Amino acid sequence: MTILLQAGANPTADNHRCMGEAALAGSIEIMNILHQHGGDLFAQDFQPLFNSVVEQHANATKFLLQAGANPNSKMGICSLMAISNGDAETLELLLRAGAKLPTADLIANAADNDSLEVLFLLVNFGYEYRPYADEIAENAIKNVAPRILNFILDGSKVSRHIINDGLVTVARHASEIILDILIKHGADASADKSVALKIALESREFTIARKLLAANAHVPDLPGTVMHQILLGNDWPLLITLLQAGIPTDGVILAPIYAVEFFNRLRPWQLLSDSAGELLPKKVRVERQKFVKATAIAAGQTTIDGKSVVAQWLTTFLILMQSAG
Repeated sequence: MTILLQAGANPTADNHRCMGEAALAGSIEIMNILHQHGGDLFAQDFQPLFNSVVEQHANATKFLLQAGANPNSKMGICSLMAISNGDAETLELLLRAGAKLPTADLIANAADNDSLEVLFLLVNFGYEYRPYADEIAENAIKNVAPRILNFILDGSKVSRHIINDGLVTVARHASEIILDILIKHGADASADKSVALKIALESREFTIARKLLAANAHVPDLPGTVMHQILLGNDWPLLITLLQAGIPTDGVILAPIYAVEFFNRLRPWQLLSDSAGELLPKKVRVERQKFVKATAIAAGQTTIDGKSVVAQWLTTFLILMQSAG
């Protein structure tokens, strides 16, 4: 580098690009050499400082701040970047140099990288997190930040709708660790007609679905069409659980191959009673009778042997229907 500069290379060429690149690399030595030959440590409105923060080069950041870089340039973007990166070391350097958050609610960005260290640092520098508990919890759910989420839910008042809506986010992103935290803190799996369970089933996230079921998601709120996704995932035990919990079957027509397997996998009583052996409501039982008839017709469209099994199954089912009243 020194040889090039002595040979006439321009350290300020391309709007001080070399200085910016040196900051990206975290090279204090090169920044020093460029500066000694006329390079601007604060080029492009303090771009070197931003670059060092982005790449989490704490030593380079410290060097630039000690040289006079403005920690609040570009509306505090350096502080925000350090927070989002979860980089407590760099953030502390910026704060001690006088950095301020543009608005106090940006403390919620500490959840971007699940950094409790960053959150505690901001609190030590006078930022209060409790007024922004909802925003922090929402960010923690979205960004899968279990440490932050646990801390906020354990010690702050978070709106119930944030916790319940978080189940939908969890179902979409299949985050079991966040789901466990939300359930531990009382998330209502039946909220909004159990939409989280519906999403989990449609996405074939069956582990998530089972945890939502254990948290009392309301199965009768589901559309019967999710049964097709369960069959595609070949999870017959889950299908049986949902049938016994009252999933609607009105209008559900199984493909012939699944219809045949249906009569081999299920027992007649599993369509008419819950997991405790109690009869399902009469309206549901009548609906199930229509479903069984449609399933038998679909099974009859195959060439697979087993008509006697189906016939025996149907006989037992009708006897149970009659005895149930």
